[in-house]
Amino acid sequence: MRLFYAFEFMDSETTTTGDLNKRTRKYSIAGGATAFRTRKERDDFVTLSQSAGRKIRKSVTKKELAALCKGDSAEGFEEYVGGLEYKLIEIEGLRASESINA
Repeated sequence: MRLFYAFEFMDSETTTTGDLNKRTRKYSIAGGATAFRTRKERDDFVTLSQSAGRKIRKSVTKKELAALCKGDSAEGFEEYVGGLEYKLIEIEGLRASESINA
């Protein structure tokens, strides 16, 4: 399944968080990612923040997301991405049950 990602920076695009990764000698960038099923949903999410003057959000590929998460191990990054997919499935399930109950 192909997913599209956006990253919302906590502060600036260079603010780091967490511990130094001993292997990469880098930190992760502070913020969080969101996964989407379609490019349009992702782009709407990014555009909404820009028009509302909110935190910086950018469209990113999985490879670019990995570069933002250099403080994580490879396994930790894959778990993080898996969690994004799980969260997306969970949200879709809640939407489906809400429409059934409406």
